[in-house]
Amino acid sequence: MASEPNGMVPTAQDPPENPAEPSILPSRETSPLPSASARGKGARRMVVSMSRQEVVFSGPLPHPGILKEYDEIVPGTTDRILRQAEQQTNHRIGLEAKVIDADIRRADRGLWAGLAVAIVSIVGGCALVFADHDWAGATIATATVVSLVTVFVYGSQARKQERERRVRLMTSDEEPQPAPTEPPEAEPDAEESA
Repeated sequence: MASEPNGMVPTAQDPPENPAEPSILPSRETSPLPSASARGKGARRMVVSMSRQEVVFSGPLPHPGILKEYDEIVPGTTDRILRQAEQQTNHRIGLEAKVIDADIRRADRGLWAGLAVAIVSIVGGCALVFADHDWAGATIATATVVSLVTVFVYGSQARKQERERRVRLMTSDEEPQPAPTEPPEAEPDAEESA
């Protein structure tokens, strides 16, 4: 058994009555270690065991026991802390709603702008075909349609992958990773590779 530099040995302390309630640990009590001659020949050795209990509490508010202690020191502190947490939550919810609304408006404007470009390109390609510029008109119209189909297919796949990633995050303990910014690479079919 190890003793401290002053020859004192730590003694066991009683565990707290309510283990879920955090408390400040008192300073360690020590007692002198009796010498071998003071114990005598028939003396028995005493085994001292120490245990440590750690309570972890996580959340936007302090542990209820700590709130109670704050309120004992300064009455009304618990109400002020709860009110501040509620205000912060309402503020965060309001900001998130504004960001979502702005994202929806931006997506709608992008769809309308894409529709306008697509209509102009397709109508222009058809006009070129009617003006006896068959290859130019067909190329412009076809490229526009292929581009639109590609954008919608890629967008659908990206949304599906994002939903799957969120489901995995909600059902597992893995750390959140940023969403991929590059398109996923196509996997070769088994028939093509054979």
